[in-house]
Amino acid sequence: MRHTRNVPITRALLATLTVAAVIAGPAGASAASTTYTSTVTIRPALGTVFGKVLSKHAACRSGRVVNVYYQSTLPRATYYLDADGPNVSGPKGDWSVFVGASSAPTPKGNYYATAKARRVSGGVCRAARSPILTVGR
Repeated sequence: MRHTRNVPITRALLATLTVAAVIAGPAGASAASTTYTSTVTIRPALGTVFGKVLSKHAACRSGRVVNVYYQSTLPRATYYLDADGPNVSGPKGDWSVFVGASSAPTPKGNYYATAKARRVSGGVCRAARSPILTVGR
């Protein structure tokens, strides 16, 4: 008969644990399980390359770190074009990096831009890379 007395307590404990598991969700699930796609555009202007970080999720457009790279042919190498400090996209996703004199054409070569992945409320903005921009060839 001792077991009969413990049965209601065991059932109550089991019911409580079941409710807690349903509220918590599956094991290993996190709040940042949604991923949002992003794209990066790149275009030339006088002494600069510029573009936008695009995404359907507004938080994935602004505040993204954008890196620009220059690919030379002789010698074959890729160079990171350092802006004065980190280059971060603006509220509408706009970004720009100076690559030469402001009154001169953009130097010849291949350029591309990348946007790093970033955590936002409710998910993660995926990293993105622009197509290669060829200038002057």
